[in-house]
Amino acid sequence: MSITTIIVSHNSHGGILGALKDCQVVISGGMGRRLYIDFEQAKKEVFISNEVIAEKAVELYLLGQLKITRNRDANINGEL
Repeated sequence: MSITTIIVSHNSHGGILGALKDCQVVISGGMGRRLYIDFEQAKKEVFISNEVIAEKAVELYLLGQLKITRNRDANINGEL
């Protein structure tokens, strides 16, 4: 299993989308609405979860037990 951690602190999503081009699934503690939509348009499956340990989040995802705290229809960082 490979886990990639990326911290983004700028407004352009091109870098993060490029860095994750080979990923099929994105698990995050939160993100802005625009990035969420950008991931969806890039055909990524997006999960927003409270799990803070990356390895545990992946393990739970693989077991089908990852608890999703928000989705596109919910309030993502107060932006919807």
